[in-house]
Amino acid sequence: MPEIAEKGGISWESVKKITLIYNGFHGLRVISFLVPTDAKPGDEVEVSPAVARRLNDEVCGISDCQCGEHIAYPLGWGDDRWAVKLPEGDEIRGNYPQD
Repeated sequence: MPEIAEKGGISWESVKKITLIYNGFHGLRVISFLVPTDAKPGDEVEVSPAVARRLNDEVCGISDCQCGEHIAYPLGWGDDRWAVKLPEGDEIRGNYPQD
């Protein structure tokens, strides 16, 4: 995780913003979030529960939808730690990609 600055919060030198395209059941979605600067394609990066919720809502925010599309996943049972696996390219293909 990014190092915490002395006065609280994230040290902006330790993170970068990435933008990805999620190709899934609901079409193409553009999503952005912060990752550590040393994160590489294929890495699993930990995100906060709030970011995980936001990312999953951006992929499918329909409350009664049964598509099962998500980008963030829990790291353990009963644990409030979440992660996202960074793709090798700039697109993540979901369960039902729209080609």
